[in-house]
Amino acid sequence: MNLAAVSSIFVFISNFIIGLLVLWRGKNVRIKISWFLFCVTICVWGLGSYKVFTSASSEDALYWWKIGNLGIIFTPVTYYNFIYVFCGLKKKYEKYILIAAYTLSFVVVAFGTIFPRQIYGELRWVFGQYFQVDWLSYKSPLYLISYIILYWVLLFYTFFV
Repeated sequence: MNLAAVSSIFVFISNFIIGLLVLWRGKNVRIKISWFLFCVTICVWGLGSYKVFTSASSEDALYWWKIGNLGIIFTPVTYYNFIYVFCGLKKKYEKYILIAAYTLSFVVVAFGTIFPRQIYGELRWVFGQYFQVDWLSYKSPLYLISYIILYWVLLFYTFFV
């Protein structure tokens, strides 16, 4: 097992434990559920990454890359959702931001499920240890735009809030 797989297991286990602790011990139901969902998305990313790093074939790695990508795509959205609930945001445009972010995430996941190689690109064997997305291969504009919106714009706004 390589170091990347070990770190992915650590990500999965630590977030699973933190999510369950908050769900079990939290006071406010909406806050603890939104935090738990955030932890679940990170767990999905960790599990998917572990399986990608331990896959023997490129087809298995692509399957698990799609699973892990669910976590990657929904992590900034569920984080904003947590901040939305935790801070008690009430403005109408903040709710529209949340709805738009979830909608964009679901669209990317749907297209990634139907057209995985066109959305995520090709996988290649690296370091003689595991498969990784070849970032120089074709990526769809949808994936790149969603990445910029979710990871740069939404996260920056969330940190600002």
